[in-house]
This record gives sequence, C-alpha cells and structure tokens, in this order.
Amino acid sequence: MELISSEELIEGMVIAKPIISEKTGQEILKEGVKLKENIIEAIKKRGIKEVYVRDLFTMDFDPIDTIIRDLKKGYKREISKFAPCMKSAGLSDLIVEASEKAQTIAPKIYENEKIAKICLEMKIVDQDFLNHSITVSSLAMVISFLKGLNPSEVLNTAVAALFHDIGLLETRSIVGHRRKTEQEEALWKESPTYGYYLLIENGLPEKIAKIIKHSRELWNGEGYPDKLCECKIPLESRIVFLASMYDELLRYEKLNPFEAIEYIYGGSGYHFDPDIVNLFAENISVYPLKSMVRLTTGEVGVVVNVRKNKGPRPIVKVYYDSFNKPLKNPKEIDLGEQKTIFIKQILN
Repeated sequence: MELISSEELIEGMVIAKPIISEKTGQEILKEGVKLKENIIEAIKKRGIKEVYVRDLFTMDFDPIDTIIRDLKKGYKREISKFAPCMKSAGLSDLIVEASEKAQTIAPKIYENEKIAKICLEMKIVDQDFLNHSITVSSLAMVISFLKGLNPSEVLNTAVAALFHDIGLLETRSIVGHRRKTEQEEALWKESPTYGYYLLIENGLPEKIAKIIKHSRELWNGEGYPDKLCECKIPLESRIVFLASMYDELLRYEKLNPFEAIEYIYGGSGYHFDPDIVNLFAENISVYPLKSMVRLTTGEVGVVVNVRKNKGPRPIVKVYYDSFNKPLKNPKEIDLGEQKTIFIKQILN
C-alpha cells in the first residue's frame, strides 16, 4: 500500500484505504474501488490531495476497460475527421452543430456494457474489423444529424452502423471484405440476417436489429435479404449502407477518396438514396483542412481551403515540386478549376 498524490493517479489503480470526506466525515470511495478516468477527475475536483493505493506498479485492468477506452478514442477521432468543430474546416455551417451533437451521443454507445462486450469480440476476431465499424458508426451518426433525425434515432443508427457487419461473427472466415468465392459470397449475403438475430440474442432492441438486417438493400431493389427498394428501405439502413460502402472502398479496395466519391456518385439512384448521396457530398469534407497531400502531378502541399468547392476538390497550397524539392514561391492549386489534377495520397 502506498500514499500518492492525486495528480499521480492512473486508470487501473486500486484504492487501498477508504476515502473519507473531510467536511462530512462520510465515505466517498470504498477500499477496492478500481480507478477510472471519471473517478480520478472527481477525486481531483473534490480537492483530495493524496490517496492510498495498492501496489503502485500493478494495475487492475480487464478487457472491457480496454475496449471502452479504444471506442472512446476511436469515436473522438472519427467524428472530428468527418465533422470538424471549426467552421472553416467543414463544407457547411451545419457540420459544427453535427459534430457537437455527435460527441454527446458517442458516450451513450461506448459506455454501454452490452455494446462494449460485443465490440470486444469484434476486436479479438480482427482489429481492423472493429476500426471499420467505428468509422462507419461515426460517419452514419454525422449524416443522421445532417438529415434531421432526432437524438434517439441517431443513437439507434449509430449503434446499428457499429454492428452493421456483426453477422460476420457467424462466418468469421470472410471477415475483411476481400474478394470472395461463390460460396463465401452466399454467406456474405446471409450476414445481415445473422446480424439481426445475433443482436437480439445479445439483448439489443429489435429496431436496431432491423436497421442492420436491411443495411445491404439497394435503392433499385437488387440488394438483400428482402430486395426492398427506394423508400421501402428504412432511412437509417440507407444511411448505414452509404457510410459502410464509403469506408469499405477506402479501407479494403484501397481507392483514393475522390475515386470513392465518384463510385458513390455513380451509384446514386441505383445503389444509393440520391438525397443521402447529395447530403454526404455537400457536407462531408473527405480531405481534412491542413492535411499534407501529394497530388497526381507528384507535387506536395497542404489543404488550405475546403469550403470553396464541394466534394474532393479543395484548394491546395503546394510547397514541393514533383522531385520533392522545396519551391521558392509556394503556389495555390484550386482543384475545382484544375479538373485533371487530383489528390493521390494523404501524407499525415
């Protein structure tokens, strides 16, 4: 047992002696309580200077603590990427509001123990499987707010997006979205139905499970499992489908953002709800402000304006030529005007 400053407390430490309020004499925290971030902050706010903890170098962690921490960091990162909190960093003023609202919804997801346990299983199967799901959930959450869904509907959509591929846990060999055999493709098409039942078995609401079940339906009615078309597909499912396809194109097909956007534009009114495509393209900045990028010309620069042009056509200030030599006089290239030049790679 050691007495340490409250400033030295670390998540995972265990309290060795009860903490008593100096003002009331009441017990604030019992012996054996495992410290988490919110408890440490509460101790500091109460002005408690020192705390007895068990062995200073032995932390009491469990996998659920780890997954909650991963989810918290992941949501913060991905929401900020799609919906920056600065107006100048987004394509519209609505983005700042969507960002603030999404950040308030995220804790309701990662602090839910049922959700965390399923995410832990996803992490064990494949870390990138979980990373993809967090990205899709964050993007779907932002689009849902932009679409005008209420907080409860947004939360349901975000949870469904997090688990949109949960049915793959029943067919783990095809996790990863790589090219599939005919048999694997058949299993893939069954995964939304598997996901529906798996989520219900884990005690989550059926309304969320239904969003997952229809998250692979296509606007033209050629999707699965029920071949629903247009507005017969739940709105939340349409949002999840676009968000999932966008990240799949980047993560698994290795397309550049401008190529992924072109694919989604091409599928508007065919695979995707046209209204959601337009909402996505007009509000989501796919190249974050201040990103260092390499152009298809080989030149390297920084994204300095994402507002002037919609979609993946920002203004880039070029600092290095195609031979990676610094320019004496950096120049701005407006990709909205230079139609044959694209961003080839994000460097940071």
